[in-house]
Amino acid sequence: MGSAFRNIELLGDLAYLHPCRLVSDQLYYFHDAIDKITKWHEILESG
Repeated sequence: MGSAFRNIELLGDLAYLHPCRLVSDQLYYFHDAIDKITKWHEILESG
């Protein structure tokens, strides 16, 4: 029982650390993509 609880604790730590990094990376790429789309949109409208 002790080792199973330990594994759950470790998974909890990973779940706490990992998604934060994942989400920040995804947000970065998301904003980057939005910037690119916005620039293309401006170019197309002005062209």
